[in-house]
Amino acid sequence: MHVNAYVPENTDEQVYHLTNALFQKNAKKYMQTAVMLAREKDSILILSALLRTFRVAYKASLYGEKTGTELETLLKVPAYQYASVRKLSTDEILYCMDILTEGISGIKSGNKTDLCLMAALCELWNAVILDDGNRKTRQLNQQTAYCNILSGEQVFSNSSNHG
Repeated sequence: MHVNAYVPENTDEQVYHLTNALFQKNAKKYMQTAVMLAREKDSILILSALLRTFRVAYKASLYGEKTGTELETLLKVPAYQYASVRKLSTDEILYCMDILTEGISGIKSGNKTDLCLMAALCELWNAVILDDGNRKTRQLNQQTAYCNILSGEQVFSNSSNHG
């Protein structure tokens, strides 16, 4: 049997899979990975790990035309962890960071953690896939994200039956 069958993925690896699904525009894999993470990890941990990925990509964008190897040395983070996020403009990355920060703030303010997580992930999906970083459509995206949560809420209520 392969060693990966025995060694569980750490949070960074799981967030890497989530980010890849996002940038591959694979909604099914994105939501499946999000739900799996929500079952196994703390919501703030997930959002913080995603925020870290976007923050590192933002820092990398500030270095301009540096190569992957140069950036790895400067940032002390493997390029594969943030490469897909670098496809966004600096403004789009900042916009996504705002979404993730708001999700974390919502949880810290006492709102339901599962719903804050799914709202942030749905809004992140809308920002990357639908919104193109245009802040004028943010309110509409928030409404769409909250509507999309209904399916996530159903998944969470079903997941509690599975232990």
